[in-house]
Amino acid sequence: TPIVAWVTHAASALTVLADALVVLILFAIVFRGGPGRNAFAFFARHAVAASFAVAVVSLLGSLFYSEFAGFPPCTLCWIQRICIYPQVILLGLILYRYDAKIVVASLALSAIGGAVAAYNQYLQFGGDPLVPCGAGSGTVLCAQRFFVEFGYMTIPMMSLTAFALIGSLLFAERIHRG
Repeated sequence: TPIVAWVTHAASALTVLADALVVLILFAIVFRGGPGRNAFAFFARHAVAASFAVAVVSLLGSLFYSEFAGFPPCTLCWIQRICIYPQVILLGLILYRYDAKIVVASLALSAIGGAVAAYNQYLQFGGDPLVPCGAGSGTVLCAQRFFVEFGYMTIPMMSLTAFALIGSLLFAERIHRG
């Protein structure tokens, strides 16, 4: 449908920008004592709120694609959802009352979700499966692509970017707090 196509193109473009932002955040972390000082301080100060926004948009995006667009989630997509959905609550709690243990939990969920998303992207571009995913289970195959934008943008790439953005922001925040 035109709405799904428009949302997909817009979400893909935003994901490309988010990819660039991850690189900028990592640059700021590496060069926080010199040319990246101001950027690092900015990202560290706004890390939790920005991460919360990324988690909310990711949750809404996953629901849009499964419930509105009708793209059934594969097994790996479910694992990614298990890693992103609780972050809306966890990061919301951190906004309410800071707790370093919750930040660590969110970082762990981002690392696991990011690894699963990277593997899912690998499968969608023809990688040989290391473990079976969906075959014979009556579910969609993990290698099935519902769209490809800009030659590489798929749902798992959007997911990988969300996890990388949350992870890099919270990593900056942890370094800043010491």
